[in-house]
Amino acid sequence: MRGFLRSQSPAGEFCFVGNGSTRPSGNVKFVEDAKVGFVAREPEKVVEIIKRLQNPAELNAVLRNVKKTRKPNAAIDIADCILKYL
Repeated sequence: MRGFLRSQSPAGEFCFVGNGSTRPSGNVKFVEDAKVGFVAREPEKVVEIIKRLQNPAELNAVLRNVKKTRKPNAAIDIADCILKYL
């Protein structure tokens, strides 16, 4: 596993990050700190994470954290900010 693998549910409510690096990037740190996904540094950990997510309480906890931290208008907010300088 090299680089990042990130996927979301069709509703964009879940983030999963796998990183082959031992040095976390800002994105990985955010995912871990906000508990909005999981980091798998070894391929074997992916299976463990999937098993954990089969527990509805665990999955719902992650989804609650995602809803607390998501910013659905972020791209529009960034574009508006840039347009102010044009």
